[in-house]
Amino acid sequence: MNFVEVRVHSVRVSTVTYQRAAVLVEVLPEEKGVSKSPRILPIWMNEAGADAIAVVTLGIDVPRPQTHDFIKNILDTTGCVLIAVYINDLVGDTFIARAVIEMKKKLYNVDCKPSDGIAIALRANSPIFVAEDVMARASVPEDAIKAQSDFIPLEFKDKNDQNQK
Repeated sequence: MNFVEVRVHSVRVSTVTYQRAAVLVEVLPEEKGVSKSPRILPIWMNEAGADAIAVVTLGIDVPRPQTHDFIKNILDTTGCVLIAVYINDLVGDTFIARAVIEMKKKLYNVDCKPSDGIAIALRANSPIFVAEDVMARASVPEDAIKAQSDFIPLEFKDKNDQNQK
C-alpha cells in the first residue's frame, strides 16, 4: 500500500451545521521547475476531536494537560515513541486510522480514530500519512476549500481579552 505524507492545514467549522473538520494537505516533494497543487483531505469529526487538534495548530496554552497531552506524556514516560499515524482506509464515510508505536525496539499497530491519531501526532511531532487510494477517493482541490464561504477556520477567543464585551 502506498502512502503520502500530509500535514494539518487548518481546522474548520461549517457556519451552517457547526460540524468541524481537520483539513489535511499533501506534503509535496520539492522538485525544480515542477508546480503541482497539493491535494486537500477534509476529515469531518466531532467537536472534541477538532478542538484537540486546533489547540495545537493555533498554539493555545491550556492550564492542565488535556487527554491527548496525557497520552503523549504516558508515551514519553514509558519510553515509547509514536513513529507515525496512518489513515489507511475509508469505509463509507468513516476514515480508519492506526498509530504505529515503538516500545523496546518492537513496533505496535494500534487502531485509533483519525482525530485522536492526528492530535497525538501533532503533540509528538510525528508524521501523518494517508493511503494513496484514500487520497484518490476523498481528496478535494485546494480551491474547493477556499470557495466554501460557510466553511471557515476555527478560532478561539481569549477569555481574558479586554476588548470582548
